[in-house]
Amino acid sequence: MPQPRMFPTFPLLMAVSALPVITFSATYAISLLVTRDDGSRLMEYPYFFLSSSIQNKPASCVGTFGLSLTCFALPILAFIRHEHVKKYSVRTFST
Repeated sequence: MPQPRMFPTFPLLMAVSALPVITFSATYAISLLVTRDDGSRLMEYPYFFLSSSIQNKPASCVGTFGLSLTCFALPILAFIRHEHVKKYSVRTFST
C-alpha cells in the first residue's frame, strides 16, 4: 500500500529561521534612519542594540508583524515534525 506523501518541513524551517533575522535587520535599519520631531535619530551611537531597535514606532510595527508570523509558524512546524517522526517510527518499528 503506498504511503501518503508528507508535507516537507524544510521550507517552513527556513522561514522560521530566516524571518526573525530579516525582521530584526529591517527594524534595525528603520530605527537608524527615522528621526524624531526635534531632528534627533531614534538610535544613535552607542545605543545600537536589537532590543532598542524594536522599541519605537515605526520599527516596532514591523518587528511585531515579523515576530508574530514566526510565533504562528513555530507550532505548525513542531506539529508537522511530530507527524513525520510518528509515521517514521511506526513504519520502522512495526516490522
